[in-house]
Amino acid sequence: MRKRIRIVSSGGGQQSTALLVARAMGLIDYDYFVMSNVGNDSENPATIAYTEEVAIPYAKKHGIPFVVLSDENNTLLQKITGEKNRGYMIPAYFVGRKGDTCAGIVNALLSRK
Repeated sequence: MRKRIRIVSSGGGQQSTALLVARAMGLIDYDYFVMSNVGNDSENPATIAYTEEVAIPYAKKHGIPFVVLSDENNTLLQKITGEKNRGYMIPAYFVGRKGDTCAGIVNALLSRK
């Protein structure tokens, strides 16, 4: 039987930090912490700094693999502002009047073009 790999998706905030500390204390059993950096031009600079200066060294000190995934040649900001991708990359959640559906709201917005 294959071992199940358990991964924490870290956002670099308080809850992720609490999980990292809990893992270091042996309170939870996760194999990896993974963070997806959407780009240094797109992510909050404080989140990047905290991850690089605090979370990753803490994880390393406690033998916890912490992986940061990024692609600086294709950041979230570049995807949003790029002419080819404009308007396609951000999922949206719509809340409308009673009885409105997401599809109805989207169609109404699109018909305003």
